[in-house]
Amino acid sequence: TYERLQVHITEEEHRQQHYTAQAKKETALVAHHASASKNSNDRQRSPRPDRSGKGNSNARCEYCKKKGHDEDGCRTKERHEEEDNGVSDRADYAYTGRETHGETIYMGQVMLCTDKEGTRSPLTFIVDSGATEHIVTDLRWFTEFEPVEESRVVTTANGDRMPVLEIGAVKVCTENGEIISINGATYVPGAVSNLLSVSKMVDEGLKVVFA
Repeated sequence: TYERLQVHITEEEHRQQHYTAQAKKETALVAHHASASKNSNDRQRSPRPDRSGKGNSNARCEYCKKKGHDEDGCRTKERHEEEDNGVSDRADYAYTGRETHGETIYMGQVMLCTDKEGTRSPLTFIVDSGATEHIVTDLRWFTEFEPVEESRVVTTANGDRMPVLEIGAVKVCTENGEIISINGATYVPGAVSNLLSVSKMVDEGLKVVFA
């Protein structure tokens, strides 16, 4: 059975003129999909020389066994080599950048339970169903936490890697007074906003209702 967590979501339009240059780079904290990371890296690389099999639909890569390119032009091989060299070591892709030209960013609040008596304090977050991590910017909101290895980071859209200092639990209260623990939250003091991962809560047995 699912526990029930009601998250009240409001829509707030944040257009480009309302942001500073720094906020533009790091405002929308949503899941960083592998394809977005790949496209970003592709733009930064120098153009690859046109080798014999690249762009030839009849070519077959000996590395990934797919058609359409040879081994020299294989993106899968290149990505694996980067991982072997530590480029992607312990990077949790929780962020991706998004331009805000008239787009809507979905934000909301849960009530944070700050003590055993159920005292409530609002916690504002950016919510995303595809996010990979819960991110909290203030250690005081954790009811329990423990340090993580120094190499663990989250990566922003512009390539900045921010350290995860702690990982733990944040307790929130539903409208009917039920206390629910959001486990596996990462403490990232360098993050711009708090992020609540809907998919991560569902994996933990919570049911998220947008109202």
